[in-house]
Amino acid sequence: MTEQIKFRKSDTVALLFSIFIPGMGQLYMDRVKVGVPIMIVWMVLAFFTFDNLVLESFDLTAYGYRIDPPTEFGPYLWLIVMVVVWLVALVHTKNLVDGYNESL
Repeated sequence: MTEQIKFRKSDTVALLFSIFIPGMGQLYMDRVKVGVPIMIVWMVLAFFTFDNLVLESFDLTAYGYRIDPPTEFGPYLWLIVMVVVWLVALVHTKNLVDGYNESL
């Protein structure tokens, strides 16, 4: 019977993965069933945030374009939800790494 050697996982690497692409930290920790849905949800939220805040803000004129940010709260709600999902993914990644390293 062969013994599998487990190495400590770096919390820095996991958090860097999660900072740039939420869900990648979970994939680094071999939690595919959690990481992939987080990535999908975050990408959908990023699309709607970009669409509602950025694309809707540009108004093409005969002289170029002007930026007219939304005045209502609705488009900013996408940004708030996206940041919350990002922060939850970061905290979850940190908890996964700590739990994994303590079990060694």
